[in-house]
Amino acid sequence: MVHDLIFYEKDALLYRLHEGLENSQKNVVFVVGAPIAAPRGGTPGVADVASVVELIRSEFSGKRGQLEKLDGQLAVATNRYQTAFDFLSPRAGQDAANGIIKRAVSGALRHSGVDAWSDNICKLSDEEFQALDNDINAWHLPPAVKAIGELVSKYPSRFGKILITSNFDPLVEVSIKSAGGVCWRTSLSVDGSINQSTAAGCQVIHIHGYWHGSDTLHTNRQLVRSRPTLQNDLLVRLKDHIVVVMAYGGWQDIFTGALGGVVGNDNLFPEILWALHGEDPHVSEYLLSQLRPGIDRNRVTFYKGIDCHEFLPELLSLWDAGALEDDISAAPLSASRPKSTAHITQLAPLECDRPPNVEIWVGRENELRSLETSNAKVVIICGIGGEGKSALASHYVNTLQEREGGYRFWDWRDCKEQSDRIRTQIVEMIVRFSNGRIGAEDLADANDEEIAEVVIDQTRHAHAVLVFDNVDSYVDLENATFTGLLDLIVNRISNESSSSRVILTCRPQVHYPSSSVITFSMKGISEGEALELFAKRASGHAVPEPDIRDAHTITKGHAFWLDLLAVQVTKVPGTTLRKLLDDMRRGREEVPDVLSSIWDKLALREQTLLRFMAEAVRPETEITLQRFVASQLNYKILRKPSDP
Repeated sequence: MVHDLIFYEKDALLYRLHEGLENSQKNVVFVVGAPIAAPRGGTPGVADVASVVELIRSEFSGKRGQLEKLDGQLAVATNRYQTAFDFLSPRAGQDAANGIIKRAVSGALRHSGVDAWSDNICKLSDEEFQALDNDINAWHLPPAVKAIGELVSKYPSRFGKILITSNFDPLVEVSIKSAGGVCWRTSLSVDGSINQSTAAGCQVIHIHGYWHGSDTLHTNRQLVRSRPTLQNDLLVRLKDHIVVVMAYGGWQDIFTGALGGVVGNDNLFPEILWALHGEDPHVSEYLLSQLRPGIDRNRVTFYKGIDCHEFLPELLSLWDAGALEDDISAAPLSASRPKSTAHITQLAPLECDRPPNVEIWVGRENELRSLETSNAKVVIICGIGGEGKSALASHYVNTLQEREGGYRFWDWRDCKEQSDRIRTQIVEMIVRFSNGRIGAEDLADANDEEIAEVVIDQTRHAHAVLVFDNVDSYVDLENATFTGLLDLIVNRISNESSSSRVILTCRPQVHYPSSSVITFSMKGISEGEALELFAKRASGHAVPEPDIRDAHTITKGHAFWLDLLAVQVTKVPGTTLRKLLDDMRRGREEVPDVLSSIWDKLALREQTLLRFMAEAVRPETEITLQRFVASQLNYKILRKPSDP
C-alpha cells in the first residue's frame, strides 16, 4: 500500500456520483475493465484473468515441455495475464491470441452450454458474429454491466456520452440496448482517431480491440506501443469531465498514458475518481507516477472497497429513487422536430464556456438585487470595457444556489470577436439542453427563425440562465438593438412563458420596449467601494485613504483600472499608489494612462514576454511560449512564482 494516499469509503463515492453532481455540469465518463463482465455466483460471464490463463495453458495440453516452461514463468510473474500471452504469441501467433479472446467472451453467451460455445465460437463467420452482437437475448449480463447500461440509457445527459473500456466483449452495448438506450462502438487495436465517425447515443470505445473483426491487444509490447492519435483524442475527451475508473487495473497502456497527460496539464480540469476493490488496496508505482500531478492538484481521488457488482446497482437505485433531479428536462419539439435521429453529430465536449473567475467582489448590490427580484426574461448589461459586465454576470450565475428565483442551471457562451459563430454557439446549446436528442446535423438547413424556436423550446422548462457574453458584434448601433438570430431570441423569449432567462453583455447601449427586457448601464464603482476594493486586494499593505480617493476621482471609479492599480501596489516592490497616480497625471488628461504607467514598471524581460503573448493568435501553453521567446529570454522566468 502507498501510505501517502488517502482511500475514501464507498458512501463517499455514492454521494459524489449522486447528490454531489447537483452543482456540477460535467458529464461522467465511466472507464471499466474485465471484472465488470466476469462470472459471478456461478452465473455465466466473460472469462476472468485466471480463466484466460487456463485457456492459454490448454493450448499446450499434451506438450509437457512447453507447459512446464509456461508454468515456470507464471509462478514468478507479477502479471500472469500478460505473461501468458507473451508466452503464447511467439509460439502460436496473433490468430491464436484472438481465438483465446473469442472463447473467453463466449462464456457470457446463454444456452447451448459454455463448452459448446467455446468449442465452436472460432468457426463462426463475420455475419454470425454480428448477429450475436445484435441479439440482446443471447447474452447473460452480470449485475455491474446491467446497471451501467441502465444508467447510460435512463440518464444520458449525465452518463450517456462516452464510455471507455479495455474489454473485448459486447456486453456494455448489449446492456444499453436492453435498457432501451442507443449506443455505437469504436474499436481500435492500432493507432487511429475515435472521432472519425459519429452516430446517435453513447460512444463505447474499446481501446484494446474487439472480440471479432480486429486484433486484440494483450502483451506488454502491444499495450505500451505509441498510439499518438488515439492518446491525443482520449486526452481531449477526458478533459473537464468526471472520469470514474472502476474494475480497471491501471496497467501501462494507452488509457493510463492519456490520463497522465490530462492530470499533468494545469490548464485542464478533470476529476478522476478511481475505485479500487480491496479494503487495503495497492496502487502500482507506474500508476502512481502517472497520477501524481493530479493527486497533488486534488484532481485524483481514490476509493476503496468498491465491488462494481454491488456499487453500480446501488448507484442506479439512488438515481431511480428520484432523490436528485438534476437532469435538464427537454420539452417536446413542436414544429421543429428533427428530420432524422439516425446520425446525430456528437459535439465534443458537450459543455459550455467557463465564466471569468472573479477573485475580488465589491459593490454592484443594486444590480444584483434587480437581477434577483426582477421577472424580466432578458437582461442586457452594457458599459465600456472593464466596468465589470462579465464579472457581474459571472458572480450572478455562480451564486444561483444562494438566491431565490428558481434558476438552477446556467450555460455560458463567450462570443467575443466571433461574429461568424453565434449560430454555432446556439446550436451547441440546443444539443446540450436536448441531451443530445437534437444534433447539429438536424439543424444544418434550419433558418434563424427555426433555430430561435428550437432553443426556446428546449430551455422552456430548464430553469436555466443562458449567458451570451461579449456580443458587441451583433449590435445594430443605429437602432440600439441586436441583429439577426440574437434579436429573434430576445423578442421571442420576452413574449414566451419560459422558466429560463437570457443575459447578454456588450459595450454599446441596447434597449427594447418590452417590460420583459431590462438594461443595466454599468458605471464606475463608488468611492466607498473603491476603498473596499483596496482593502481586499491590498490587504496587509498600508495604502493611504486619500490616495485611494484620488485614484477613484482620476479613474472615475473604473473598476478594472482601480483593480490594476491595487494589484501593482500589492505585487511590485517599491511601488506606491501615489507614484502611480503621479505617472498617470503626466499622461493623457481625460483618460488616465493606467496601462502605460504600469508598463513602465515592468522589467524588459516581462515586457518582451507580454508582447509575445499579445501577438499570439490563441492561448498557448508554457512550452510553446518557451519556444517563442527562447532566442531572447531565459525560459526559467516563465516558471518563477516569485517574479512580479
